[in-house]
Amino acid sequence: DNYLNTLTISNVESIVGGTVTDIITIDTEVTGGGFNLGAGNDSITFTDGVTATISSIETITSAAEDDAITLVANYSGGTLDLGAGTDYVFFATAGTATISNAEIITGGAGVNVITLSGSQNTSVDLGTGDDKIIHIEQYAHRPILTLPNEK
Repeated sequence: DNYLNTLTISNVESIVGGTVTDIITIDTEVTGGGFNLGAGNDSITFTDGVTATISSIETITSAAEDDAITLVANYSGGTLDLGAGTDYVFFATAGTATISNAEIITGGAGVNVITLSGSQNTSVDLGTGDDKIIHIEQYAHRPILTLPNEK
């Protein structure tokens, strides 16, 4: 059976999902949150600012507030669109993601591969590892990256 969980939740700091697809909207500000939606093609939307640790969520969307997202557990293949505001993405370990509208991206230990889409004036420090940055062609002519550890 293919089940689908669709929820809008307020005033929550933590959600753990199961083995089906979860579509979650958090409609209040989150500080110190932890979200792991488990297996499935999961998505989470924050309608207000968020500071949270995230794993096993394939699509992350946020609104026009400041956000700080930490991706854990060798985060792989997700898509993040953090909207307006001053937004930070931190990889706790190795990881891959397509990221748009983030101002600061910091990689963790291990290999980080990021694809930038719709980001301008993004500061990227991917740390140690055999890291890679890909940017969507329409932004190739713009100075969008600051790479403090690149030589």
